Amino acid sequence: MIDYICKGISLRHRLMLRHFIRRKCADMDVLPDAPVEIEVVENIRKKQYSSLWYGGTAAYIRYKGWTFEVSACGDVYAELTMRGYPDDALLNVKDKNNAGSLGEALRPHLATDKALNAALCHKHPHYRLFMDSNNWWECFVTDPQGGFHDLMWSLDSDHILAGIAEVIFWMDKVIREIDTFDRPALAAG
Repeated sequence: MIDYICKGISLRHRLMLRHFIRRKCADMDVLPDAPVEIEVVENIRKKQYSSLWYGGTAAYIRYKGWTFEVSACGDVYAELTMRGYPDDALLNVKDKNNAGSLGEALRPHLATDKALNAALCHKHPHYRLFMDSNNWWECFVTDPQGGFHDLMWSLDSDHILAGIAEVIFWMDKVIREIDTFDRPALAAG
């Protein structure tokens, strides 16, 4: 049995997260062999799991002295229009520096991932969302000595809870690879 400690996450989302972890890890028999602490620092909103709703660090995962930071990264350039009025923008958003301002601006118009995706695919009954750039979930790693590792690790899922499960799935392998990569440098130094 894996020991998970969850902070800053609702019971509903904790149950969803456990489902994603079981689905990702248990089927492959890749389970963490030490306690895992998951600290969610961004309020995860019901039915808003896409990286487009967020900006910056959303969660920390601590394991064996390592910290895995899950962040919504990227500069987002977006325009929201009313269906049938493509020249009249309701919103023009330049969401830079991982600020999450696109999500804040969209919430009065679109309430869920489903509505967001419909607007992006121009299938929403009222809105169309045009984007030049977007966000993605990315993971950064800090080793037990405080060394920061920007692995440019873009997560496969755009769902925050599935992304956290993906990080948990790969943690041991990432730790081994970083240790293997750093060991020759430590021996030479």
